[in-house]
Amino acid sequence: MRRILIVTVLALACGGSPAALAADPVAYVTELHGQRGGVRVQSAGAGDAPPAQPLMPLHAGDRIRVTGDGRAVVLFHAGTVQVVTLDNSPYTVTPPPGPAASERLQAAMHSIAHALLGRPEPPTTRRLSVRGSDEPPGGAPVILAPRHSRVMPGGVVFEWRDDHAGSHEIRVSGSDGAVVWQRAGIARSPVAYPDTGRRLAEATRYVWELSTPGRPTQAAQFEIVSSAEAARIQAELAELGRGLRGTSLVVARAAYLFDQGLFGDARRELEAATRSDPREPGGWLLLGRVYDQVGLGPQADDAYERVRSLLAER
Repeated sequence: MRRILIVTVLALACGGSPAALAADPVAYVTELHGQRGGVRVQSAGAGDAPPAQPLMPLHAGDRIRVTGDGRAVVLFHAGTVQVVTLDNSPYTVTPPPGPAASERLQAAMHSIAHALLGRPEPPTTRRLSVRGSDEPPGGAPVILAPRHSRVMPGGVVFEWRDDHAGSHEIRVSGSDGAVVWQRAGIARSPVAYPDTGRRLAEATRYVWELSTPGRPTQAAQFEIVSSAEAARIQAELAELGRGLRGTSLVVARAAYLFDQGLFGDARRELEAATRSDPREPGGWLLLGRVYDQVGLGPQADDAYERVRSLLAER
């Protein structure tokens, strides 16, 4: 039953049908505020206007209707936003006029669109239950990051969750199995890879292991992004920051990082956003996708359940 619920939430967020996914959206709902039914979206040519959903793709001609204290923030492919409230409702979704976005901004928005649509596998057809092999047995520490993720150069920070006090050991090995760094007697997370440690090679995959006496050793892979690619990513993120603010900026940045395979960075941004704005469902939905991508099934379920609860209140 829980898995059916998760798929339903994701399907709603992506438009609810294969036909909706097949069309080319021009924008996405990045923020939803207000009480139940305060924001509704009428698809072009449709008669009904169901409640808007978090991260919902929007198409040219769709009409957003707002009542009461409802408010929606719409992110266009051009990198601009439109806030829809009672004052400008109904609002017809129309790509904003003006000069074309910069090449960097276009590249960033392409990545964001790719991530928000859940491609390459549509959420409605994903086997969300196929995650068990990554979940440690009960009582074992849970590796949070880096976890089957890419990492920016100089930004390796080892994070885990452990409900029991104990001494931990970290071991980092190269693809040939040779240990490149090791540290024991660690009391708590997080731990940064030291500047004095052996330099981790770019575009190279590593494995790190977390050992705790009396409990199974946990392991995860990560890969260091090349300097050239890291420079591109930073430049495209900077372009996003020129026109976006607040939760919409966080969602855009996190979706971009997700599409770049930087799952740990995306998770950290979304966890901070959901702490500061816990009633905005879009951040929780995207956070659930990040957890799901790296095999953190229980954490993904919790995030999706939060989305369901927030939508039920609207």
